[in-house]
Order: sequence, then C-alpha cells, then structure tokens
Amino acid sequence: MKSLRVTSHYDVSSDVFAEAIKKFPLLEELELVLVADAYTYTTESEQPPATNSWVELFQSACEACSHLHNFTVRRASKVTRFDPYYLRERRRPFSIPVMHGLHSLELSDGSFTKDMVMQIVDKCPSLESLNISDVLTYRWDEALQLRNKCSRIKDLTLQFS
Repeated sequence: MKSLRVTSHYDVSSDVFAEAIKKFPLLEELELVLVADAYTYTTESEQPPATNSWVELFQSACEACSHLHNFTVRRASKVTRFDPYYLRERRRPFSIPVMHGLHSLELSDGSFTKDMVMQIVDKCPSLESLNISDVLTYRWDEALQLRNKCSRIKDLTLQFS
C-alpha cells in the first residue's frame, strides 16, 4: 500500500499508531485526521491524560515509514484545545531520521518548537511544501531565524504562538 488516510473520532496513541503504520513501510502518502471530542478541552484540569502528542505522532511516522513523500496530521475541526505535551515530562527527545523523499508536510495545531521545526528542515532536504501551525517561539528574532532557515522551501506557512 502506498497511500493511507486515517480519520479518528478518538484520541490516537502514538505507540498504537507507530505499530499500525509499521505494517506499511512503503507508504508514500499518509494523512491522519483527528476529529476527537477530547480536543475540545481548554484547561489542564479538564483534559484527560494524554496518550500522545502531535510531536510523537510525527516522530512515529518518520521512524516507521522512511519512504513518505506527503505527510499530514490535522484536526478536522478548528476547536482550540489545550496540548499538555509541554506540561508533562517528555517521553523521548525529539529526533527524526533523514527523510530524503518527504516533499510535503502539514502539521496543524501541534505545538512544535522552533528547534523542532529547524530539525525537520535539516532532516528533510527535499521539502517543497511545509505548513506548520502553532510553532512555539518566545522572541520575534526566533521567528525570523526560523523563516530564514526555511527560505529554500517553495510553499511555506508557519504560524507562531
């Protein structure tokens, strides 16, 4: 199988997701659309314990499917949610393998840091389209540094928070 689109109305565990896509190592196109009601929570006390983060979902896909050309993780609804990834201890440091074939990447509402996005740009030398919302930056010069790093990418959309 070369193309897979998964739509989930429930929280998706990055561990379960990784195990599932390992069965399709030749995937070239992967799209994960989350429509879970769990994403309507806006405070830490309302949020059920997280089983994943968008960062971990992305890492899992890169590790399992090195032939990806197009990868998308997005939420179907535009509901503001609370992402507990930065409030809990990280399970593992952010790292992805070199993805020579990745041409298009969309990661919506995932709370990626500037350093994570810079690593993505470094490890994906063929990237032509990059759309990441919710890039966490602390100063305006970090956003400028990131835009300069991404200058080779033809279709670039970065939304900072």
